[in-house]
Amino acid sequence: MIPQRLPLQLEEARVGALCAGLLARHEASLADLASALDIAIPAVRENLERVAERLRPVGYTLTDDGGTVRIWPLPGRPRHWRPFLAGPAH
Repeated sequence: MIPQRLPLQLEEARVGALCAGLLARHEASLADLASALDIAIPAVRENLERVAERLRPVGYTLTDDGGTVRIWPLPGRPRHWRPFLAGPAH
């Protein structure tokens, strides 16, 4: 029996780096994002929800078609920049 692989949760700094890369380009392949951070593609894919949570407060949402991640502006003004820059509030 093959054991199930546990999802990989990236450190906050790497989640922030994924956000920064997407904010700079608005579109990137999973392979490019993984290569830029020297991590596996599944690690990027498994952390996209955390990236999306960080991008919402600054006015963006993301889509993933299985190979490419794109960010899109949300309607209205961003609430604030703190969650993206500083990570989760304590």
